Amino acid sequence: MKLFGATILGAATATSTCGTCWEADADGNCVPESGKVTTICGSNTMKMIIDTCLLEGYDFPNSLVGDDDSSNCRLRTYDADNKLLTFEHGLDECGTTMSVDEVSNQFFFTNELNIPPNTFEEISIFTSPPINWNFNCGYDMNYDITADEITVDSSPQIGEFSGQGQFDVSMSFYTSGNFDEEQTTVQYQVGNQVNFGISFNGGSSITGLRFAPTTCEVVNVDDQDQVYSLWDSSDDSMCSAETPHPVDFNVSVSPNSESQFFGLQYKGFAFDSGDDLNQQLLKCHVKVCAADDVTSPCQTGCFEPETEPTTTTTTTTATTTTTTV
Repeated sequence: MKLFGATILGAATATSTCGTCWEADADGNCVPESGKVTTICGSNTMKMIIDTCLLEGYDFPNSLVGDDDSSNCRLRTYDADNKLLTFEHGLDECGTTMSVDEVSNQFFFTNELNIPPNTFEEISIFTSPPINWNFNCGYDMNYDITADEITVDSSPQIGEFSGQGQFDVSMSFYTSGNFDEEQTTVQYQVGNQVNFGISFNGGSSITGLRFAPTTCEVVNVDDQDQVYSLWDSSDDSMCSAETPHPVDFNVSVSPNSESQFFGLQYKGFAFDSGDDLNQQLLKCHVKVCAADDVTSPCQTGCFEPETEPTTTTTTTTATTTTTTV
């Protein structure tokens, strides 16, 4: 599947007039003018906006994304005043496919929009070629989040036929290990339990993806050369019950089918800086991984799935002896 080169079957070339709202590209093919097709990549959705001046002679109310005939994959809205069509769906809906680019460290989500031409039913012919356009959104695999900037910017990035977005990865502090009440003012006494959580896309999952906090560190704001490595999921000693963590770091809540959330805890500490109030900055690196990649940081090290214990069944045959007196 090609990515923008959006193939229009039977499209005219520069040897003929491209028509209103179309222009010739460097290869002489007719393509939409700049700004006539827009792709918006949200944290868990794709949106395509198309100017209907491109679609004279097309049956755009019957347009379809992918091969899913559900209403969510058909035309979402039509702005008659501005003559704009809008299609929008989730990243794991409407036959959208996901691919991994290890070079750019990105996930790409791709769909195909099919726009049929108007057909003269009496004679079963049409005078405009069918349109098959590919749209794709790219998302980074790696996110760095900090306590003073809790949420990574997830505002959409806009482009034509392809776009760049970010997943919504956030960090919050909580009043208890139940992780049910967020703290507005984060202040702890040395020795008290610090409870913080990291969530992915507001807790909603995307099919085919996992996430994991691979490293966390605490920085002394007054002397930023002082950094304490709180967590490293690739360090076996961090996840071994036989090796107690110096500040009792613990992954107490892990993601499940209902919530994409990690609940994390450690014992509050202070840097030996001489000040009674020690300002600190908590930083974590979060990795988003393909769910079927068993070698990824999301499924290795401390996040390696537990193996099911092997059960051995032993059958004992009892022998009964009857004695006649």
